Amino acid sequence: MTTIANGPNPGSTPPRETDARILLVDDDPLLLECLRRVHGASFDIVTAQGGRAALRVLELDGPFAVVVVDRQMPEMDGVKVLEQLRRICPDTVRIMLTGQADIDSAIQAVNRGEVFRFLTKPCAREDFEGALEAAIRQYRLQRAERDLLEKTLRGSVQVLVDVLSLVAPTAFARANRVHRYVARIARRMQLLNAWQYETAALLSQIGYVALPRRTIEHLESGATLSPAEADMVRRHPLLARDVLCAIPRLEKVAAILAVAAGVEDADEWSITSDVRIGARVLAVALEFDRLVSAGIAQSAAIADLESRNTSFDRDVVATLNEVLPELNQPGVRTIEVGELEDGWFLAHDLVSLAGDLVARRGQEITHHLRARIENHVALGELPEDLLLRVAENPELREPSLAVAPD
Repeated sequence: MTTIANGPNPGSTPPRETDARILLVDDDPLLLECLRRVHGASFDIVTAQGGRAALRVLELDGPFAVVVVDRQMPEMDGVKVLEQLRRICPDTVRIMLTGQADIDSAIQAVNRGEVFRFLTKPCAREDFEGALEAAIRQYRLQRAERDLLEKTLRGSVQVLVDVLSLVAPTAFARANRVHRYVARIARRMQLLNAWQYETAALLSQIGYVALPRRTIEHLESGATLSPAEADMVRRHPLLARDVLCAIPRLEKVAAILAVAAGVEDADEWSITSDVRIGARVLAVALEFDRLVSAGIAQSAAIADLESRNTSFDRDVVATLNEVLPELNQPGVRTIEVGELEDGWFLAHDLVSLAGDLVARRGQEITHHLRARIENHVALGELPEDLLLRVAENPELREPSLAVAPD
């Protein structure tokens, strides 16, 4: 049975803040009712009788700012509930309530459930409410940090990506392809901190910005590189790392790029487990894209990665193989420049009337790319009646051409 309560009758409580809801979980309905009566006037409380009921409430009525879970419950104990909660609602602040304050329970709760506070029963009213207030403050702090991440950090990442699209279109197109692989793999494997892995993929080619223009032109034209140029290209992941490590909150992204490139400086970089996971995912995506870009069929590329199981994570390779059908959904259309919309991809290389590369196939349509194409049209470097072939995903390729066929 699940009991959902929102405090006393409407009109008897002050307005509640919508980001401060609390879920209390216990197998004792009498205790839940008591906690609701005592604390319901001060907090927006929802109750759930037992661990499985709590997970259903989270699914149907979540998220919550704070979840308080009893340690000893039948079927699913509090540690297991918190462990599941950490996976599905990582922002929710977790509190363990127990009548047996043994050290083993505390260690399990901290290590597996990442609890914020550990309270013992009976718990004085002021102590309980003090813990709830502190947990709500922690939740709001985490949300504020997330807002900062989404608004400021994502803006910084977008600027770097836009610069890459202008300086090195080929590298930009590759970064977009690798990002799609990494995003699908992370989603299928239900990896935590997926934003770090996706950001690492998007910025995996940012080191090209530091390469001389002539070297980039050699790369994009397929010309033979000099030994010095080849060394610069080989070191571009380290250049990307050096750029990113100076940006707050991108330290782990920088470390992922370093590890994926096979460089681990233990004295300077903190190589945590999530960094290693991200590096393994990125390494698979980068190598798969290199093989397919060289003309190797996707199935052969997967087989090649599987054969090198000491170099590439077998689970990640298997997951990539599972998501390939999703990535290969068909969909190509011919449109005018004015019909371009963000989120699609060029299905062919776009070459000016003079033979200069304007944009690579696989490059994502963005505001900046639209402006670039429109500028070339305005200068007479592309025809006014230009038609473009665009695709739903960057893997759909066609021969290079300046204007789509009639």
